[in-house]
Amino acid sequence: MNYFDLKNILAPIVLVILLNGCVSVPHENTQIGILDTYKGEGFHAVILDFGIPTEVYSDMDGGRIFSYKSTNNRVLPGATFSNASIGWNEESAQFQEASFSLPPRETTNSKFTDFYISRLGVVYHYRTNQKSEEEKSADRANRFLGNTALFVGVTAIITLAILNSPQE
Repeated sequence: MNYFDLKNILAPIVLVILLNGCVSVPHENTQIGILDTYKGEGFHAVILDFGIPTEVYSDMDGGRIFSYKSTNNRVLPGATFSNASIGWNEESAQFQEASFSLPPRETTNSKFTDFYISRLGVVYHYRTNQKSEEEKSADRANRFLGNTALFVGVTAIITLAILNSPQE
């Protein structure tokens, strides 16, 4: 079998795998879709679901901005590696060993959602930096499928290169 026959067989397979990597979430299940339900509602609906705002600002048009903010701090533990093999030493014909450590590090995750309330008390706009759980799950699935497609594509290219190399 020559290169062109394999290309005709593998191209549709790779295309199908790449198209399967496009996982999407219905709009109503996205964070934006969820927040869309508050548009046109009274500010009481926001307070019932989100509680008392962290801060309240003026929207410079007689209305208010209800701001909900949270910050999570986490400390990721450090690690120490002793006698880790880092490579082959040609002169001594042995593995080189070393010890090293990674210090603990702190990470901060800030979230916000702002609701813009008109002077009549109706939500007319919002903004957020959060994603729904379904969106986060779709992101993970897309990364996995994208990596799988990349692996299959690279494997197909290597296979084609091997099959088309001159035979001895």
